[in-house]
Amino acid sequence: MINLFLGVVLLLAAILNIFGVVEITKPYVFGFSLSVLFMSLVSYSEDPINEVQNKQSFSTVLKNIFLFCSILSFVLVPLTYNTKLVQEIINSIDDVTFLLLGIAISFLTLFSSKRTSYQLKKLIEMEKQNASNEKIKEILNRIENIKKE
Repeated sequence: MINLFLGVVLLLAAILNIFGVVEITKPYVFGFSLSVLFMSLVSYSEDPINEVQNKQSFSTVLKNIFLFCSILSFVLVPLTYNTKLVQEIINSIDDVTFLLLGIAISFLTLFSSKRTSYQLKKLIEMEKQNASNEKIKEILNRIENIKKE
């Protein structure tokens, strides 16, 4: 859900920038791009099978680290623009690179969603199999009970 909210807010910011209501400067573009990169990594590190089974896995820890880095870069990069290090990093990257980075992030997110979709299908199949196995056991138990009577 956070991806949806961030997407809507950034789309709104882009529209406001087109009409000159707001000015989105390089530090904001860099911070937003870095944030979206980490958010894509959050999506990529999701493991629905372990999450449904309430297993604490390395991917869960990684997901939380990427989420933290995403929020951190979204908020702090624009605010720390006055530091020499951040200015050097941002000024060393030209606008075309930012554009390519944004496109690459979009494709990574698409790949991530396909991967997650595949995992969810796999999870559904596992649940169907478990339900079938439970039903078979139940029927076999009933048969055994009938034989005993």
